[in-house]
Amino acid sequence: MMCRAKTQRRMGVFGSVAHLRQLLGTEGRYVPDLVRAGLLHTWPVAPEACPRCASDYATDATEGDLVVHDYRREQRDPTNADRQSGYRDRNADSNEESNATVPPLSRALSQSLSKSPSVVTPPREPYQVGDDEPEYPVLAWLASRGVSIAPSGNGYHRKVVMMVEKYGPDRVKDAMSEAMAAGAKMDKAVVFGAANLLDPTPSGKPNAVGKGFNPTSEEAWAAFGGKPDVA
Repeated sequence: MMCRAKTQRRMGVFGSVAHLRQLLGTEGRYVPDLVRAGLLHTWPVAPEACPRCASDYATDATEGDLVVHDYRREQRDPTNADRQSGYRDRNADSNEESNATVPPLSRALSQSLSKSPSVVTPPREPYQVGDDEPEYPVLAWLASRGVSIAPSGNGYHRKVVMMVEKYGPDRVKDAMSEAMAAGAKMDKAVVFGAANLLDPTPSGKPNAVGKGFNPTSEEAWAAFGGKPDVA
């Protein structure tokens, strides 16, 4: 039960008797005994019944909850401050001895590094495309047809830039128009479909059509030079 109490969103608080019994499984049959023994309280807890729990859970528990008696007080170590103070007293001179063995140059370097200002990386400027950029006519043409290619420097945008630089905006738009006429609708299909149409293979045959196309079997065979004759 104590382990389950630790993992609750409200530490030490269970939503109901049924909730705790479900968490404990077969051991849940002992929940009523724990309540009678005072190890669990049903909220609200009367201050005269247990003033500590009434105070500890006042801001978290709601009516019908089960709270674990004195649980939150048990999570604090009353000796923690004394133990830390004792440790510092016992080891007060240890740092001086270890520092005495550090070479002066190493100490100077470590101090200079600790005092050096932290380097703050400035935020990246958003990628922007003006109407004087060569790919702008293609992006605007696509946008007017419901295909959005963000000018963010991502893969699709870079592909458009490379095609425009190689073939010019008019040929790229013609290839994209042909790809869209063949069934391409999404940005990926339009961009890479146009790239397939513009970049033929060394054998002179166009590359295989990209995703987003739905060619007929005749169109597919035509892309590879025609259907072979089968005897």
